[in-house]
Amino acid sequence: MLKLDSNYNEVARFGVYGSPRNDNTGLNAPFDITLDGAGNVYVADNANHRLVVLDNDLNYVGQFGTTGTPLTGATGLKNPWGVTVYGENVYVTSVGSSGQR
Repeated sequence: MLKLDSNYNEVARFGVYGSPRNDNTGLNAPFDITLDGAGNVYVADNANHRLVVLDNDLNYVGQFGTTGTPLTGATGLKNPWGVTVYGENVYVTSVGSSGQR
C-alpha cells in the first residue's frame, strides 16, 4: 500500500508489491481503506481475514481478527470487504461472518 503526495511521489509504503504477507509487515488482497479523524488508516485485509490499523505514516498499529484464520460468529472476520469510520465507531462488512461488525 502506498501513500502519495499531491505530485504522486511516494512518501510512505506498507508491504511489498507482489508479495502477499500474513504478518504485521504487509497485506494479502486488501479490498477497502478508510481514514479516521486522526489520520489512522483502516484496511480490510481480505485474504488475511482481518482489519489492519496503520498510522498516518503507514506504520502498523494493530488489527482486529486473527491473521490467516477466518473466524465466524460475533468475534471474528471472514474475508472483510468494506470498512468505514463514523465518529469513534468502525464498521466492517465481512463475508461469511454474521454480518457487519
